[in-house]
Amino acid sequence: MRYQIKISILLFFSWTCCVNAQTKKLDSIVKSLRYQIEQAASDSIKVPLMIKLSNELGAFDVETACDLDVETQKIIDNNLDNSRYFQKLKVQILQSRAYCGIVQGNLTEALDYQQQALDLSIKIKDSLGISRAYTGRGTIALKKHDTINAKYNYKLAVEILEKNDNSYDLAYTYIKLGHVYNRYRKLDSARYFYRLAKTVHPTNEMKVTANANIGTSYIFEDAHDKAIEVLCENLKILDSKNYTQLSSVYNNLASSYTSLKRYEDALQSIDRAISYSKKVNDKIRIRDQYEWKYIISARAKKFENAFDAHKSFKIYSDSLNDTNEIKRFTELELTYKFDKEKELAAVELKSEASKKKLYFILLLITALLGAVLIFFIRKNNKQKLKLAANEIELKKVEKLKADLALANRETELKKVVVENSITEEVLNKTLDDIKEIITFTNEKKRKTALRSLSANLLSEKLVQKNSTSVQSYLDNVNIDFKIRLDTHFSQLKPKEKEFLCLMKIGLNTAEISKLQNTTIPAVKSYRYRMRKKMGLDSNTDIIAYIDSKGLM
Repeated sequence: MRYQIKISILLFFSWTCCVNAQTKKLDSIVKSLRYQIEQAASDSIKVPLMIKLSNELGAFDVETACDLDVETQKIIDNNLDNSRYFQKLKVQILQSRAYCGIVQGNLTEALDYQQQALDLSIKIKDSLGISRAYTGRGTIALKKHDTINAKYNYKLAVEILEKNDNSYDLAYTYIKLGHVYNRYRKLDSARYFYRLAKTVHPTNEMKVTANANIGTSYIFEDAHDKAIEVLCENLKILDSKNYTQLSSVYNNLASSYTSLKRYEDALQSIDRAISYSKKVNDKIRIRDQYEWKYIISARAKKFENAFDAHKSFKIYSDSLNDTNEIKRFTELELTYKFDKEKELAAVELKSEASKKKLYFILLLITALLGAVLIFFIRKNNKQKLKLAANEIELKKVEKLKADLALANRETELKKVVVENSITEEVLNKTLDDIKEIITFTNEKKRKTALRSLSANLLSEKLVQKNSTSVQSYLDNVNIDFKIRLDTHFSQLKPKEKEFLCLMKIGLNTAEISKLQNTTIPAVKSYRYRMRKKMGLDSNTDIIAYIDSKGLM
């Protein structure tokens, strides 16, 4: 027992020396910041310094820090510069004022400021401000013992912070998640997040915070010796002006000492915890610590102390349990949820409107494409109808031409019959041939067939009057052609010249053979001899060659 008292005295002495040194250091920082604020030439320089001073004061003088936040916000609100820089500073002020509300037990006010900070952060797309607002909302929910809402907000904050390079905020939020698992008594999970915080942001400040919470988790497991060891280690490295953490450490030490039935040490620790909580005016913590002192005093059978502690607990409890305040907090939470639901509904309506607009555009495009397609189909059908009509007209013209040709041929044939005494049988056969010939679609073939028919008729006529028929053909030859033959080809015999005249009017080998009453080979032989006399090869057109010669 004496040994434990000596250790306690030694720890207290060491802590006192450390406190004095660190207090001087903090006083120096505060004085330096106040001087820089006085010398600041513009709000853009002054406001960040005031925020930094508020953060320093918040650890040991919350009232002054809150007053400073109010003053800083007035400067920002009166400043006409609405740039993103000043908007981000305003977010920091709102979150600082929310912290003051939490410390002073005014959770409704804290939630209101935190919500303003969240809305403004979303507006200016400040991811760090958004993550801190979610962390603040989680802390407020945890103070209200709403672990589900707390966990939800902390996880939202972690999701944002893990994508950004801000180790302090991420580590701080891991600590807060550990608090949630502590409440669930999932202590291994809690310690996982506490140790993760030390890894992410390995500083003395974070180590103190994590160790304090690890110590709490050991308390829940009744491993009080381990808890005391961790908590005493924290007292060696803790900032003497960090009243909030000192209060937490001594509160946890009181819990462990009580479980070990070291009631004197427990009462000393809880008194120190209460004194530090009063320095920052953390009403919720003071209320809880007076309740704890009442329990310790009762177990130590110090009933007078227990009565006084319970009376103080009742005073702080009544000040916090304001019915109107609870009602206002609930309304604020419901308003926030309603606003979020309204925002989601607006987004859904906008999405539906966009879908309808898209569907209308698609329908319009489809209608236009359909109209264009119908136009081209109709145009194509019209073209097809026009082509069909043209083809019908063409066939009518061809038929008319064929009818005229037939009529002309019938007239010619009747004349031939009269003039040449062609038999009725030959006439009927020829008419049948003509009717067949005019059905030919190819004009060239039709002309060739008609010439061949004419030659056949002539051959029939040769039986009676061959020489007269040949002469009638020769009379049809152009006089110029005959002149060229007599002038340029005197070496040719009259029979050969007659042969060339028949070729000139377009008769073929078979027709000439019939007209001259000879064989086809004989006609070919004639042609060969004429080419030889005229000095022409087989590829040269004889008639074209003769036509190329000039007249005399």
